[in-house]
Amino acid sequence: MGAAASGRPAIHLPNFGPSRVAAGPRPAVHCLAMSRQLKPLREVLQRAVAAARLRQQTIEQILALPRGGWDELVSGRRVLRVRHLLALARLLSVPPEDLLEAGFPEASSPTGLRLTDWIDPARPRFASAPPAGDLQTLIRDTVRSELEALKNGDD
Repeated sequence: MGAAASGRPAIHLPNFGPSRVAAGPRPAVHCLAMSRQLKPLREVLQRAVAAARLRQQTIEQILALPRGGWDELVSGRRVLRVRHLLALARLLSVPPEDLLEAGFPEASSPTGLRLTDWIDPARPRFASAPPAGDLQTLIRDTVRSELEALKNGDD
C-alpha cells in the first residue's frame, strides 16, 4: 500500500544524482578533516594495542575488519566507528571512555557537569525492575503507610 493510499502524504526526496551504492563502494574516508581530527585517538588505539601485545589478526577478527583493515583504520584510510571503539575497549578490558579521554585530553576538561545532569541515563530496553530510586520511594511509602495504619489502629 502506497503513502497516498494509506492517507499519509507522499514524501518526495531531492535527486542527488546516481546512487553511491549503484556506483560501487564508497570511499573509506568521507571527510579528510574528520580523519585529521581523529588522528590523536587513532594513535592512542595503536599504542594501546601495541602495549597489550595483541596480534593484528586477533584485532581484525574482533573488530570485524578485513585483512589489513587494522592498518587502514589506524592510518585513517578506513572510517573509525563507535563499534570499533567499543569492541577494542572490551578486548583491552578498559572502559571506552578511557580511550576517548586519552585520545582527546582537551575534551575532558573538568566542568563539573555530567550528561546525567541534563538527561536521565538510558534504561535497558527490557528492564523489568524499577530503578533503585523508585524502589526506595516505594518501600519508604509502604513502610510509612503501614506505620500510620498501626498508629491509627492503636487509638
